[in-house]
Amino acid sequence: METDVTSLAFTFAKESATQLITISTGLLALGITFTKELLHGVRKGQERGLKAAWGSLVLSIVLGVWSINALTGTLMPIDRGTRLNPLRFEENVRLPALGQNILFVFGVGLLVFVFGSAALTQGPEQYAVFRLGSEDITGRLSDLASDGWEPVTLGLAADGSTLSLMKRRSSRRDPKAKVPL
Repeated sequence: METDVTSLAFTFAKESATQLITISTGLLALGITFTKELLHGVRKGQERGLKAAWGSLVLSIVLGVWSINALTGTLMPIDRGTRLNPLRFEENVRLPALGQNILFVFGVGLLVFVFGSAALTQGPEQYAVFRLGSEDITGRLSDLASDGWEPVTLGLAADGSTLSLMKRRSSRRDPKAKVPL
């Protein structure tokens, strides 16, 4: 009976570490894949929080691998004379597992905080059509970009002037977030 419980405990410990590694890796992969979209509209402090969350998740993965290797070392030590009987988790397993859990919770908490606070400060996307004229289109687009507008598409009007569909994400705290037409 003792062997069954011990075997089950080692299996659960391995599975727990593996699941946290998988979730951390998925969050990192999504975050890195959509970095441009994630950082759009995020302030510098929030950007540092996002990078700290990613670093925390990376360290969580490292400690998870360490924890799994420590489980293996506990079950099959190099020196057979050092094997504990009955088998139990010692600091070589407990410390990296604890560190993995703490860093995972910290990293996920930071992600929730960063994107929650970013969502509270960002308003909806605004769209507007601008008539750019036929001269100095680059300068006009540059002026609009400095005001937060991004071109979606350009087209020609019947009179030969250039039209641009532009978008920007307004800030809920920005009093000048009116759409110029």
